[in-house]
Amino acid sequence: MASKAHDLTGQRFYRLVAVRREGSHKSGEALWVCRCDCGSEKIFRSSFLKSGRARGCGCLAKGPLTYGIKSHGLHRSGEYGVWAGMKQRCGNPKHAAYYAYGARGIMVCARWANSFEAFYADMGPRPEGMTIERVDVNRGYEPGNCKWADLEEQSRNKRTNRLIEHEGISLCVKDWGKRVGINGDTIRARLRLGWDVGLALTTPVRQTKKGEGWR
Repeated sequence: MASKAHDLTGQRFYRLVAVRREGSHKSGEALWVCRCDCGSEKIFRSSFLKSGRARGCGCLAKGPLTYGIKSHGLHRSGEYGVWAGMKQRCGNPKHAAYYAYGARGIMVCARWANSFEAFYADMGPRPEGMTIERVDVNRGYEPGNCKWADLEEQSRNKRTNRLIEHEGISLCVKDWGKRVGINGDTIRARLRLGWDVGLALTTPVRQTKKGEGWR
């Protein structure tokens, strides 16, 4: 039986998950039965798994992503587009949004950067109309810090979004607008003019002439 320190049971190695110990190689090295993401099982030496020499059961002959993406049609999917896009924003200095991501230290974790399948396994299918969002905008793209969110929810989490506190409640301008029935642009304009927060959120909008807006 494998010692606890060297027990690989349940560990993932690219598309392989170690299922159980299966004796030893003639060299004395442990052998492991591994299940590939395609469903088949194959025996590998532990050094092959740990070094990354073993990435799949043989279905990866054309490259580490070829089988998983093409067999499931995911190379044209929205999830693949999201994955490719976040890598570009974080790793390509020529990308239009690099200044807001890679340039300020926002990175894609190694697990996701090296494997679309790992990203898909962690995030799951993308719900219609949603895109990826980082819970903590100062951390990178990694498991535990990302979720699928609609555009409205994502806009609230932008680091440039201003939170306003009033009577012990902190909300972004857009949500305050919904709460008090005043357009968010009106609130922003009032604050830019130096209005007190309380007045900006509670003063009713008074129309003057048609098209002049609030006063």
